[in-house]
Amino acid sequence: MRYLGERQEIRPVDTGFAAVLRNLEALSDGDLGELSSDDSGQRWVANFVHDRDPEVTYYYDHITGESRLLFRPHPHLAPDTMAPTRPVTITARDGLALPPYLTLPVGIEPSALPMVLLAHGGPWFRDSWGFDPEVQMLANRGYAVLQVDFRGSIGYGKSHTQAAIGEFAGAMQIPVPIPGRTARAPRTDHVGHGLVHGRAASRSTASSP
Repeated sequence: MRYLGERQEIRPVDTGFAAVLRNLEALSDGDLGELSSDDSGQRWVANFVHDRDPEVTYYYDHITGESRLLFRPHPHLAPDTMAPTRPVTITARDGLALPPYLTLPVGIEPSALPMVLLAHGGPWFRDSWGFDPEVQMLANRGYAVLQVDFRGSIGYGKSHTQAAIGEFAGAMQIPVPIPGRTARAPRTDHVGHGLVHGRAASRSTASSP
């Protein structure tokens, strides 16, 4: 069983696959993507959803324990220079907990950074953890990037989705207080992104769950 929370979760329903899954997941710190195996279910090819090394692909032999990197579809990307993305929790003006993803530029002190707020379309959609070239471009230019799964986003339970009822152009669009400044909210949910007129959130407004 596979489902998407802040990161992907996989719960094996077959006890034989459970040991295979543990070893596959140990190949990368990303989330398992596409899987294929031979007829015996012992030899596997797996790629990974990853925030800095997208679709990196490995071979794994469950009989011998052998594993090796097969290829990186994007060899021009240097994972060590890419900005990591992590799930955080922020609190809306009315107290609702919101689950965004925060990406901070590499090699810069994460203090008083300019921030770009990227709002997904929908609203019945969601952002998820992984590689995003737009996010990486902005982080490379020194911006912190916040991708908010605002009220109405799917994947966080019925109450989170239904919290958007009656809040179009209301709490849905103006969810987060920025210390010292007021963010200019997108006029509609379909605005792809807005530059927050403020600074990157401090630990008091964005923290790991």
